[in-house]
Amino acid sequence: MEFSLPFIPTDAEQQQPLAQEYLNNAGNLATATLQARRANKGQSGSTWGTDEVHAVRAIPIINVEPKRIVPERHFPRSDDQNFARLRQSARAADIDALKTYSGDEFQGNPFQLFFEDLAELVTTFTSEETIKNAHRRRISDSSVETDLSTSSNEGKGESVSVNAVKNFIKAILPRMGELRHLPTQGPVKPSLMCYSATARFEWKMAGVSHVAINDGFVGVNFQGNFSGSNRKTEIPVASLECKTRHAGGIRRGSGQPEHFIDEIFAREVAELIGNMAAQRSVQGLLTDQHQDQQSFVISMHGALLYISAAYFSPEYIQYIEANDFTQLDVSRILLWVRRSVHFDLKDVGQRVQALELVWALLDYIASGEARLNIVSAAINAV
Repeated sequence: MEFSLPFIPTDAEQQQPLAQEYLNNAGNLATATLQARRANKGQSGSTWGTDEVHAVRAIPIINVEPKRIVPERHFPRSDDQNFARLRQSARAADIDALKTYSGDEFQGNPFQLFFEDLAELVTTFTSEETIKNAHRRRISDSSVETDLSTSSNEGKGESVSVNAVKNFIKAILPRMGELRHLPTQGPVKPSLMCYSATARFEWKMAGVSHVAINDGFVGVNFQGNFSGSNRKTEIPVASLECKTRHAGGIRRGSGQPEHFIDEIFAREVAELIGNMAAQRSVQGLLTDQHQDQQSFVISMHGALLYISAAYFSPEYIQYIEANDFTQLDVSRILLWVRRSVHFDLKDVGQRVQALELVWALLDYIASGEARLNIVSAAINAV
């Protein structure tokens, strides 16, 4: 079933065991203990847990097919030559090429920097360990020492995954042609760009301040009217969130699927809500702003990539922004968070599938169809 607005979960999605668990525990901001416990203390979204998630009534739907994340019409067409060339480039490095990565082999490939990051993620032993093993083999008849390993570097810090997902997106955007530009008339052509800087979200719920910080983002580059120079943005259209392969402290073998982790979901929910609040902050720029909103988070844990998406109905936004809950029927207010299937970017086939989904998401956002106030403001400003 294709995604459409307003988002309504199917019966099968609502009956997922995890969704049922969260539905049974959904709470209420008006009575949540986190209000009294954290009153007047800015709470970082990076430390959100199930208490906050239940209070905001967020319900996960997992392993969602890509076309339930983004409408089908935004996926690359079979005759799109830009995408065909990009797909061919993305296929250039299989797992063996990554394990023996040489930058010379991929010169001119738009994914060269991404491959370099991916190669670092699949690295096993350190050079020092290999040198020591080589010396041991020289002075010993034993064949115990080996260079073979089934481990990888995916669990060694988040920075490599952060760089990898940014370089993945930066390779895609310039090759989308006009699709990355917002549909405007005139000489100014706002477009999407991937920014390395982080974005900080600040908002209040029931009088309590909350903060969330992402790992980078995709935003709108609205060039200067006279100079034509690029402009930075502070409001994302999609956040980036990266963790190691052992996200949430749960150890996972290289290539193994990642299980659902409550704490990771909580942090993503904080960013989704924070981004919605940021979009609402620009409504003064619009004469006809969206009454509903959408938020997106592109996550990468080790070499696994997936996208989370949330649709905020006007009723839900009223719930988050309310100071008086007496007039709200909270039982009918929910935030359904769709999580796509996971893509292991070390695998060429899954890498291409991830490419299709990220391309579709960027096209959807740039088209102006997604409910994002900053995009609407940029389109209406020209």
